[in-house]
Amino acid sequence: MALDAEEDENTAVEKLVRTIDKSGFGNMEIIGQFNLGFIVTRLNGDLFILDQHACDEKSSYERLLATTVVHGQPLIRPLPVELSASAEMVVIEYREVFEQNGFRFKIDQDAAATRRVQLVAVPFSKKTQFGVEDVHELVSVISDRFGDGASGRKNKMPSLAECRLPKIMAMFASRACRFSIMIGRALPYSTMLKIVRRLQELDQPWNCPHGRPTMRHLVDLNDIKEAFS
Repeated sequence: MALDAEEDENTAVEKLVRTIDKSGFGNMEIIGQFNLGFIVTRLNGDLFILDQHACDEKSSYERLLATTVVHGQPLIRPLPVELSASAEMVVIEYREVFEQNGFRFKIDQDAAATRRVQLVAVPFSKKTQFGVEDVHELVSVISDRFGDGASGRKNKMPSLAECRLPKIMAMFASRACRFSIMIGRALPYSTMLKIVRRLQELDQPWNCPHGRPTMRHLVDLNDIKEAFS
């Protein structure tokens, strides 16, 4: 009896926790909109419910991560940046990545090691302040993921989406939220289809930038058929 109960519980968990490959979003059939906030879809024998705001928000967020070059705010005078020799090499070797994130540097190749880099511009934002500590943080992000110039482990130049400061990611999340489709808006079929299809192109379509799930499994239609057969 105990074994049977455990098997029943495991079966129930498997039915509740449905995962699909990203390509599944390209095959989902749009059933309709629920409560002006959710898109109901069908994939084979399963029904799913998708949060229209969370889905559109994640699409906007990943697009911002991948394409936005942050503008820099020039400083009144260059600011020395105290870096280790290896960190300094990261700034020099990956200078383009820093510039795409809004940092600008003056590099003196004739200066002694650890004294070659001066900060001349920082990312511009009306609400977020950036400084030397953010240079150190971006150095750590790049070094952890792609190696550093001093160790000779430099790989291909990383993409914009791969090297972003947490502060900049938070800025993009806020921007994506403001400009995405909101709850309470009636959607035509074409818009619902566009929202769902775009999910298959995302790197991580399962959660919005703030961690909210984009979709949930509703029901296995075969279970309903069995219940009424």
